[in-house]
Amino acid sequence: TVSMAIGQGHVSATPLEMVRYYAGVANNGTLLRPQLVDSTRLIDEVSYQMEPDIMGTFDIPQEILDALHQGMCAVTTQPDGTAEFVFRRSPELQAIGVCGKTGTAQAQSPESGNPHAWFAAYAPRENPQIAIITMVENGGQGSEVAAPIARDILEYYFFGEIFTH
Repeated sequence: TVSMAIGQGHVSATPLEMVRYYAGVANNGTLLRPQLVDSTRLIDEVSYQMEPDIMGTFDIPQEILDALHQGMCAVTTQPDGTAEFVFRRSPELQAIGVCGKTGTAQAQSPESGNPHAWFAAYAPRENPQIAIITMVENGGQGSEVAAPIARDILEYYFFGEIFTH
């Protein structure tokens, strides 16, 4: 039970399942249908515009969601946060607030190599617009491998360029 509670052992989830969960946390418990396209256009005419589609809600008290928000935001901002060293070099993202969770998942067997590196995040801290998961199979530590990828994607998403290397 303890191993399951911290995501170790036989816990199995896809990146899509995880990003839905983290988007739900970002949205204070509202689960939205994943959508890959914001809009489609033919020259200047919009033929499809994505509208949020609520699929359900978490049955989690608000004080628990608040604690999750606080903990996830500390991951990227507090000196003891597991991804603080990754985001400290991005004052642009620090200004809007990125909340995240690093993860290092065991490989199926010792012969399969390094653990899988994960990083889940949402931003901005207030009124989130995006939830993201980066996962590198057999990549190593989530904070060292997956978090920098997410940082670069978020910099490009919000600012149109990557500031850090």
